[in-house]
Amino acid sequence: MTWPHFTKGQGILTAQVLNDLFAEIAAWQAVRPSIESMAKRESEPWVQHGIPVLITCCQAIGTEVNRWEYGWWEAIWDESAAKFIIKPHPRLSSSDGTDVFAYPAYNGVESSNEPTGVLSGGVDIDGADYPAGFALVPIRAGQNSHANVNQAPPAWMHFLRSDEGQLVRVFFLMNQHDGECST
Repeated sequence: MTWPHFTKGQGILTAQVLNDLFAEIAAWQAVRPSIESMAKRESEPWVQHGIPVLITCCQAIGTEVNRWEYGWWEAIWDESAAKFIIKPHPRLSSSDGTDVFAYPAYNGVESSNEPTGVLSGGVDIDGADYPAGFALVPIRAGQNSHANVNQAPPAWMHFLRSDEGQLVRVFFLMNQHDGECST
């Protein structure tokens, strides 16, 4: 596109200011992708901003309370069954089939959880109306292996880089509260 060249201006919009402004616009338009090319890229099948996974198991992050790391298998949508299933030759959290937490995923919803007080879901676990005997439970509570993977809940997992450059796998699912009612 050809931009005008100004020889006169008015008030604070001098010819130099207007020419500089149009030069900036021209430079920006030269490097920005066109709307058409952006739409084309978004529609191409290889474009992914994460992968579908099945969350298979969990374990506490060290001594943390109300935060867990998770085992996972890459999944695909099975149209005939209308559900997510394990992808053939999937990526998974295990490097050798034995350590299911070799490449764990983390639930971003849990990232601000503390041992007490209001948790990420907005529930005050120390509140007077919180049922005795209840606690926040991880996704796939009670599972510490890839057993019963076909019953695992699906999630969309994102790949991020930590401030140290390490690959971090993150998904976002709301935890539930469960336990034995005292009354």
